[in-house]
Amino acid sequence: MPFQNTGTLLENLTLVEAARLMFEATSGPVDLASAFAMPPLTVWRRAEKYASDSPLFTIAQLNAVAATPSPDPPESYLALLRRCLRHDRTRGPNGVLLVALLALHRSRTVRAWVEDVGSGSAHYGPTVPALEALGTYASTIGTSDHSPFSQLTATSTPYPDCTSELRAQLRQWRQTQPAQGRIGYLDPNSYRPEPKSGPHTSSTDHRQWLEALVHDHDSGWVVSVHFSSNRDKNARQHGLAHMHADAHAAGYHLSHSYRHQAHSTTVSIRGPVEPDARRYARNLDRALKAGWMQWVDMLPPRLASNSDPLHLYTESDVA
Repeated sequence: MPFQNTGTLLENLTLVEAARLMFEATSGPVDLASAFAMPPLTVWRRAEKYASDSPLFTIAQLNAVAATPSPDPPESYLALLRRCLRHDRTRGPNGVLLVALLALHRSRTVRAWVEDVGSGSAHYGPTVPALEALGTYASTIGTSDHSPFSQLTATSTPYPDCTSELRAQLRQWRQTQPAQGRIGYLDPNSYRPEPKSGPHTSSTDHRQWLEALVHDHDSGWVVSVHFSSNRDKNARQHGLAHMHADAHAAGYHLSHSYRHQAHSTTVSIRGPVEPDARRYARNLDRALKAGWMQWVDMLPPRLASNSDPLHLYTESDVA
């Protein structure tokens, strides 16, 4: 990663909009936790097995994003990606960097905990030193003298063993100053209900992750974004149902999933009260639809008319 396909488009668009709504819902500290994180900027990888997705995320499309003036909202995924591409056209940003750029635009700071994807599985070389420099990357690309991170911790302890470290870090931050919101971001290759070796999540460790985010955070916002890719339709639907059940078991108010072809993102939401969480979910649905159409509208007419839509799944859709 970042793969040059619509999986990258979908997950980053979802994360940016989820973070934007979190910043709108809060005024105080926000904590961000990310596992399977790539370096801040990584050379684009063309995944030929995703060739059917390529009309939405081609070299020509990325060039157009970089070259086009910026009439779009300055907080949109499109605008944030444009900043990164103009800084370095050959490399794409990870999700944490995009949230950091959004925080800079909002004049907000976040406390971040980041677990690297592991050089052995992704061939990125040493990842932690680059992750520790996320603030510098964000300040440079965002043309700011300030870092968006009030604190930043990077760990090489692999997922899911790192979840205990995350819990300890969140506890320490809470003792210093309680956060008004927490954002989690899981970016494995895929989710499988049963454990599987490699860069994957399972129901057991996903619940542990979700529980760590809500632990000792009784009255604040918690949102967890989870990417997954699975070409088997039945297995994908089964996985989405399990992910929603994971969130329910961990005390979240609801989950919404968004899918394009084989790729999906599931957003699990817990608000101060359930009506707040449901309002957040409705706003997220609208924001993702608008962001998706903003991207599609940049395509040549032939490709735009043939592009598959973005699908929404609520609890009743995957039960």
